[in-house]
Amino acid sequence: MSKKIQKNKVVIEDNKVNNSTIFEKIYFYFFLILPLIYSNKIVDPVLIPRQILLTLFVFLIGILIFYQISIKKISNDFRYLKSGLFYIILLFNFAYFISFFQSNLISESLYSFSKIFVESLFLIFTCFLIIQKQLSLASLAKSIFSLVIIVVLIAIYQLLQFDSSVANFSDYIYEINSTIGHKNLLSSLLFIAFPFFFITLFISKKWKVLTFIVIPIIMCLLWILQTRTVLLAFIIFVFVFLVLIFLKRNQIANKFSIKPIILFSTILIATLSIFTLLNKDKFSRLFNTDSIVERISMWENTNQIIKKNFIFGVGAGNWQIHFSENGLDKFPDPAVRNGITTFQRPHNDFLWVFSETGIIGFLAYIAIFCVLIYYLFRLLKNSETIKNIWLYSALLASIGGYLFIALTDFPLERIEHQLLLFLLFSIIFSEYYLKFNYLKFNKLPLFKLKYIIVLYIISTSMSFVVSSNRYQGELHNHLLYEAHKSLNWNAMIEEADKTQNDFYEIDPTSVPIYWYKAVGEFSLGNDLQAKLDFEKAYKIAPYNIHVLNNLATCYANLGQTKKAIEYFNKALSISSNFEESILNLSGLYYNIHDFNNAYLTILKCNVNSTDPKYIKFLYPILIEKVNNLISNEKNSFIKIKLNKIKFNYDNLMKLFFESKKNNTIFDKYILHINKHE
Repeated sequence: MSKKIQKNKVVIEDNKVNNSTIFEKIYFYFFLILPLIYSNKIVDPVLIPRQILLTLFVFLIGILIFYQISIKKISNDFRYLKSGLFYIILLFNFAYFISFFQSNLISESLYSFSKIFVESLFLIFTCFLIIQKQLSLASLAKSIFSLVIIVVLIAIYQLLQFDSSVANFSDYIYEINSTIGHKNLLSSLLFIAFPFFFITLFISKKWKVLTFIVIPIIMCLLWILQTRTVLLAFIIFVFVFLVLIFLKRNQIANKFSIKPIILFSTILIATLSIFTLLNKDKFSRLFNTDSIVERISMWENTNQIIKKNFIFGVGAGNWQIHFSENGLDKFPDPAVRNGITTFQRPHNDFLWVFSETGIIGFLAYIAIFCVLIYYLFRLLKNSETIKNIWLYSALLASIGGYLFIALTDFPLERIEHQLLLFLLFSIIFSEYYLKFNYLKFNKLPLFKLKYIIVLYIISTSMSFVVSSNRYQGELHNHLLYEAHKSLNWNAMIEEADKTQNDFYEIDPTSVPIYWYKAVGEFSLGNDLQAKLDFEKAYKIAPYNIHVLNNLATCYANLGQTKKAIEYFNKALSISSNFEESILNLSGLYYNIHDFNNAYLTILKCNVNSTDPKYIKFLYPILIEKVNNLISNEKNSFIKIKLNKIKFNYDNLMKLFFESKKNNTIFDKYILHINKHE
């Protein structure tokens, strides 16, 4: 009897989905095309285009909602916005807004705020539509299922392009990113989408079969991608899910057994583990610890930022220009210490929010998850059907896994990740709202529609203006990179002018656009104009060692020696082994005949440096060092020997490198050699 009722219930739900509302159709097509929005003409091919798409989508949904309210097809009932969750979300947005006043780079703050703002409006509208019965969970699950299928098919296609004769597989996996931008982001997106499969399982037999086909494919793909954070998140998911199911075993003991799930999971994990052990060379990234050390170094610098800016943060989007303020020497990668590799976020969303928006934004961000977890516990406690127990357990387990990912990565930055997360938030809130029937509290006044419309107009307008301007900036930034690569200085200056606008002043590698223009001017011999542009770049990014080094070089060329030394030393205070500044400062000391400081500075340079300036500068500096020894030497015989060494390039360089190898001071070493010959 119960099985028949359950079966009929599923058929009814499926029929309801077949008679989709206009909103369900729009949501479906939106998520269907979302992973296909991609542009190779800009630096980041997905971030800005997808924000533009989201803005247009929210704008369209808003128009339809307000139109249907005006013709009284749906109720003008926004009382749900009186709930604590939306006050917290409002506080979170407010924290991003007030961080503007701390910001060194307003354009980045505007961008971050516009993104958070329009995503919040997406959440508000989605909750409204679910509560108004205009969006069903089944329709949303089908939408995400279609998105996942497209993403996975593209990833599989990329995987099949692997050619072992051309590349090593462990390196090639970075090419497997579908249209998400990076393999780690692809992995985390698939994880966030996973709870929706617990809805498709209960739509119909056809969808159940499709779900059981897709899940193993996703798990195999995740294993191939070797994103440890996501694999650990799945372990958290499985553990939390099974614990919750076990605690609710009395309600489902006679209706459903989890043994097949445990058996299936065990077989899948065992198979993947054996395959990994048999192909260790292809899964070397699972055991590599370099990224862990790098993340810890980033977190240390971020903690320093937080301590200095505890209340209001450094401003939304401004972490990237402050992270090097506390030094780069702790990073093991020479590319980071030399400013070749830069970071735009700390690979920890909670530290990122804290450092940029201060304690208010941090507490609000944590509170959002705490409230939703509380909602899920209450829903789970009052659930009796298998479907609800499975759904709420999966949602709670997925929140646990997402929190782990957010602690080690940056899903907060990506549009598609936040949309899937906010869909989960919408489902949790709407289920809770309807279950515990807030509608019965008549004393809660209806929200004035005009306030929602104002919010809607501001958020969509701001997001569109900001994102469209940034798109234009990235479009020319792409051309700017090409000009820089080909050393076309005039084109570089021209593209820099086109790239720069009120909403785009720094590129996705945290380098100010003014820096590129200044490099072009400097290369053409326009030192004065280059200095002015480097100063503008310095105002935007005062802790960028390349900006500091180039500005110092300009000062040196213009005869402003004291300023040049000051800025070279600023760069070296951030990265003491930054070769370019070491060599430039050493050369400057030599030119002003401060030979002792020239020598002491060049000693900081790695003796294995491949920079041609190292040997070029070292030889004349060593000659002056020997001259100093000669002038202080009283023994005429040794003076003659030192003079011979001074004019013998090979011998002089040999003695220097021998002294470094023996960890001996060059002066003492060269005198010791001459006295005992």
